Amino acid sequence: MTPKQEEAVLALLCLLITLLALGGLVWAFQAALLAPQVTMDGLLLVLVCLTMAAIFGAMFYTIAKRLGWLAVLPAWRRTKAQPEPAGSAAAANPGPQEKSKDVP
Repeated sequence: MTPKQEEAVLALLCLLITLLALGGLVWAFQAALLAPQVTMDGLLLVLVCLTMAAIFGAMFYTIAKRLGWLAVLPAWRRTKAQPEPAGSAAAANPGPQEKSKDVP
């Protein structure tokens, strides 16, 4: 296996664990562990599911970004900053060497 394939498998594993944790969170609400009254079991299950989803979701995001998987989504594309025309930037913000001599 190449290193890129190993990272892809790791990313998919992180995604699977994230989805299972979110599924456990949904199950906790469907099984009425929190609905009639908040029990310690229900509260701990929700906290564990949120923690697992946050940790593995952040890891999936990091790996997917490194692999370039997020570049295909239009919202995730970074556009290169267009250079401003030379006259507009200099007129709006004069540098220390461009200040007029009548201002103290």
